[in-house]
Amino acid sequence: MMNDAIIEKSGVSRDKLAYFHKNLEDEYTITVHHPTSNKMLGYLLFFKERGELELCNFGSNLPMEALNMGWASKKQDGDLAGKHGEGLKLAASVMVREGHQTRITASGFYWNFRSGANDKGSLCCYLSKVERKFLKSWSLRSNDLLASSPSTDVLVELGNVNGGKVKPIKEPEFMNWLKVYLHFNRPTDCIETEYGTIIFQEEFADKIYFKGLLHNSTFAQGSLRCGYDFFPLETGRDRKGVQDQLLLERTLADMWASAIQSQPVWVLDLYIHMLTSINEWQDVSGIAENMSRPTTVAIWDRLQGKITRRKLFYYGPNDANKDLSCIVRFLHRKPEMMPNRIWLPLRKYQLIQTPSEYRKNKSPKAKDAVVAETTHAKDLRVSEITMEKLEAQISTLRARNRGLIQEQEAMKVEYEELKQEKEQWQREKEELQANNKEMKEEIELLRTINEQLQRVKHEAGNNHGRSATLDDNNNATEAMKQLVTEAKAAEKAAKEKAAQASDLLRAARAEVKTAREDKKNAENGEETMMKTLQRLLDKRKPSSDDDAGNRGRGNSRGGGDETEERGEERAVKRVKVEEVIVLD
Repeated sequence: MMNDAIIEKSGVSRDKLAYFHKNLEDEYTITVHHPTSNKMLGYLLFFKERGELELCNFGSNLPMEALNMGWASKKQDGDLAGKHGEGLKLAASVMVREGHQTRITASGFYWNFRSGANDKGSLCCYLSKVERKFLKSWSLRSNDLLASSPSTDVLVELGNVNGGKVKPIKEPEFMNWLKVYLHFNRPTDCIETEYGTIIFQEEFADKIYFKGLLHNSTFAQGSLRCGYDFFPLETGRDRKGVQDQLLLERTLADMWASAIQSQPVWVLDLYIHMLTSINEWQDVSGIAENMSRPTTVAIWDRLQGKITRRKLFYYGPNDANKDLSCIVRFLHRKPEMMPNRIWLPLRKYQLIQTPSEYRKNKSPKAKDAVVAETTHAKDLRVSEITMEKLEAQISTLRARNRGLIQEQEAMKVEYEELKQEKEQWQREKEELQANNKEMKEEIELLRTINEQLQRVKHEAGNNHGRSATLDDNNNATEAMKQLVTEAKAAEKAAKEKAAQASDLLRAARAEVKTAREDKKNAENGEETMMKTLQRLLDKRKPSSDDDAGNRGRGNSRGGGDETEERGEERAVKRVKVEEVIVLD
């Protein structure tokens, strides 16, 4: 009701109206403005804490006849959504049944909707005049204020309007209501046509709108690839079905035809995808009867490139086995079956032939002939065989190269481990050297002690004292020799470990060098094979100048034929020699 009244009053189409959203902590506001003058035409205001919603149309009125079932002011206006004369009453009944207070302020009256006192299934409307002092206070109202005049505007209030034990409107419920009207949150990825709007955004898939209002679609979930907003179609009184299903299919076909003629090629590709998909997209339902000739021609032109690139031949579901055999045996193409929703329009406009028709029209009087294999054909066959062998060798080299790379990575890991072991051995060697140094210091100390003992021996006077001194000296000498032996053994072991670490490091470096050389040889071999393959491909292209020269020499002297045969034999031998070289 709000949107239709604004469109009717301003004369601006719904897709041109400007909607501005403002989401604050305690309220959510949508204001509707004229696209050129920016004049405010109405507003929507939701109070989050109170759970109350206001909808206002400036410069509108609501006559008493609006309470009668079937009365509508928009029956003759095709641009407006409502025409059955039941929308206001049904909306008020639903709000009251859900427990929300419902009040309209318009034409100087308060319209309060409630359930019947004795019959809860009935809807009653109580009208009371707005006091004169309130009517007078609105005469100086600014159009930029979010406020309505009881006499010149229409204000709808829902939720906690008068207080008391009522059900307030929750914020999630309100946000879901906003999704009912398409233009509150207009899609960005869409195409507008004279029949309606095609919406490509994923969140709008399966959704159908009629003049901006969400329709309770009867299509199964996931059956529509896109969303649609229809202009000329009319829904039933309950908005649960289209009055004419055939009209819906025809309108869909016209909508896509208009988009294909005016938009980039990706639109056509998407349409072909839906036509040829195994999914039964309802976007193309009934298209076999409704596809226009320009659309069919555009589809066929687009498929021509696919036919050329992949050497395809399309055939229909009827006589599929017969057509498949004909394509494989006589046409030597790759068969691909086309569904009826695209095959039938192509046949209808005589754009495609069956395999039998194509074979008959291509050569009506042709007879089978046996063509002798020429020298050039033999060369081509040999070249093809050589190319296949080269491709196999290249694949082998690439596999070997991948193996070498993996080995190289493994050797890098092993090298790092050897490097860590070497560092460990180096630390042990340093520790042994430090121990050796300490042992040498101890040996020097023992020598000093020995010298002192020798002097004591010469100075001692009695034999008993001399014997005891000699025994101590001998014990010290033995201990010193043992320490020296242990130090030498430790030093020798350290040298052996260092030598082993050096040998392992040298072997690892040699393995890395060998792997790099193998990789380089593999790359050189692959490059050589690619060059040989290019020479063979160049050989397959016969030179027009050489053919002309050969014909000239054949006409001038009889010995030219013999020379030409010898030249061909040499060429064949050269090709075979190169093949042997490559294969070796």
